[in-house]
Amino acid sequence: MALLFGEMGLLRPIGGKFSASFGAENIREILDQCRTIAEGLSGYGREIFANSGTLLGLVREGTLLAHDNDIDLGILLQAGDAAGAAREWIALTDRMIADGVAVQRSSWSQVTLKLHKIGGFGVDLFPAWCGADDRLWIYPHTAGNLTKAQLLPLKSDPMTGLALPRDAEAVLVSNYGKDWRTPDEGWSFDWPASRERFADFLACIAAPGGPAEAAG
Repeated sequence: MALLFGEMGLLRPIGGKFSASFGAENIREILDQCRTIAEGLSGYGREIFANSGTLLGLVREGTLLAHDNDIDLGILLQAGDAAGAAREWIALTDRMIADGVAVQRSSWSQVTLKLHKIGGFGVDLFPAWCGADDRLWIYPHTAGNLTKAQLLPLKSDPMTGLALPRDAEAVLVSNYGKDWRTPDEGWSFDWPASRERFADFLACIAAPGGPAEAAG
């Protein structure tokens, strides 16, 4: 067990499969490729930033989390409400897939955009938007409880060159709770609560006729 999870850097099995983690990898090379991906995404005219586990690693550890196994990025949409964000997200992700930049939206969440892998590691893109009241939404963890000013202007991480939210600590509290600075191997994301908070957005994504039908 120590060999598998320590020296070999494998994560504990999910669905009966072991997966590699960043612990046994060349982190600098992965981060360089991640920055290249982020720079390419900026060509779509929207702000790109480190999100979720990637943001946690960069802020708390100064690098990727050793036990993590994917890259998380956020993209700030131009829409000002859930229905508009859903329409924009569907159109934007379809365009990215057609351009060959991305592979598909997650078959599980129907939201997360799967970009091309870095080595064997997944790269996930999550939508964010600001309402008319400047409340900030970052799927799947921040649901109007932060403000636009806590995201923008983005700041550059000096070690990696990736963009971070202006108040990265507030975003981490929103995602992981006030104890985010303390590593917690037993932590798990509360997906049922997230689905409730993002119910309007998810309904628009899942509407049979698309976001426009749900909004109308």
